[in-house]
Amino acid sequence: MDVIGIIPSHHFMEGLSALVLDKGLGQIWLSLANLLVWMVLPTLLVFIIYAGKRFDK
Repeated sequence: MDVIGIIPSHHFMEGLSALVLDKGLGQIWLSLANLLVWMVLPTLLVFIIYAGKRFDK
């Protein structure tokens, strides 16, 4: 259950539920932050992994 608490789909549904229940953006800032981290980290990882292959000769 600890792993489910950090995956992006869980936080997406949690934030969506909060918006539907009209709790406002103040209640979903943690979910938005988690989703942002899940977008930034893989992007950085891709740039690090493929940095040497960008300029193939």
